[in-house]
Amino acid sequence: MYNSISIDENYVRKLVSGVCIRRKNAENPSPMPPCHDDSKSQCPIEYGYSTIDWGEMVRCIGNCFIGDLDTYDWISGQPKRSLNGCLKASTNIDWLLHLSKKRYRDHSSHQLFVAALGDFLLNCKIVSTDQFTLKKWISNKSQIREEDVELAWWIASLFHDHAYPLAHMLKLTPSIFEENRSELLDQTWNLLGYGNSSHDIFKNLYEYQFLKDLRNAIENYDNSGTQDKKGFIIEIIKNLLLPSYFEENEFSDDIEVCYDHGILAAANLASFFSHAKSPIIRHIIRAIAIHNGAACPTSVDIENDPLAFLLILCDECQEWGRRIIIGDKALTESNCIFLNDLKNFEIYESFSVVFSYPNAGSLSQTGWSYPLFQKSKDVAFARLNNTNNFLSRINYQVVIPHEKIFSKS
Repeated sequence: MYNSISIDENYVRKLVSGVCIRRKNAENPSPMPPCHDDSKSQCPIEYGYSTIDWGEMVRCIGNCFIGDLDTYDWISGQPKRSLNGCLKASTNIDWLLHLSKKRYRDHSSHQLFVAALGDFLLNCKIVSTDQFTLKKWISNKSQIREEDVELAWWIASLFHDHAYPLAHMLKLTPSIFEENRSELLDQTWNLLGYGNSSHDIFKNLYEYQFLKDLRNAIENYDNSGTQDKKGFIIEIIKNLLLPSYFEENEFSDDIEVCYDHGILAAANLASFFSHAKSPIIRHIIRAIAIHNGAACPTSVDIENDPLAFLLILCDECQEWGRRIIIGDKALTESNCIFLNDLKNFEIYESFSVVFSYPNAGSLSQTGWSYPLFQKSKDVAFARLNNTNNFLSRINYQVVIPHEKIFSKS
């Protein structure tokens, strides 16, 4: 498409490679978005296979920010080691829900793709601000360094969906109690790493004290109604997030947010960082908690929460390469998206994205629905509040071969 940039899996591979190289050579950072040309830059992890191991790539980029290559003294000691273990375990989050009957799309590689898209936008220039990059604009608003904006963005985006298994397990516990299957409950929570077995698939994914508090709340009130259990879970979440990260009135009034993967992910990280407070951590926690609507459900102001604003935007735009298990097949609905008017890496008032779905047949197999798609995008984009003259109008199109083009502005 004319004057547009195509974002796909290969672009992510090149961009992540560029970020890794840029982090290793931080004393001479690239002034332009990494991997912006057609060069054959290679990922630092080279396998020789036609299929990219996204889990290894997640661990590679994670090491650049929270592992041995981390040069920023924002956390130290045990929290850093725990966060690294959590990131490595997060590459396993999909297998459980792929076994469920619901229409489930992968979230492990999705988190990486969201992070890559946001990194690209952070390095684009805002035309109306004397060619400031978006990263510099956020740095000025947040009063943190540009390199710390990058750090906060990558961690927030790489962890924003890691609580999907926990949310799923919490939904299951009432029915398990009703059937009085205590052994099944033990097995369920051990899967989450509660039992500290070296064989637990989600070992290190969730902070132990956080899991213990949730488990105790459920066990101690096993004779209460389901609504009471939800209230107990919310109290645990609020104890971790209030008042360090949120005010009470910023939380949704819907009691169902106790099962929201975003707020649970934020609470889990807050538990990791219970003794490590900083403005960077605050931006990370707020962005994750806000992105799915459990906090600030109606409006997210770019002035107050720029990373949350960016996370919602990128989360909704990331539709390429997401896999759905149907029977014995792993189907991908979209191979790429197109970002219009960004050919020169400049951000204007209007932001336009084209969702390309090349195979109408795969959409029918996966149960994709345009009305549901439209509702989801409209609700999310309506939350974005921006009175600046950039990224203030979000437009999108859906292109399906042999079908009409759906547009929304």
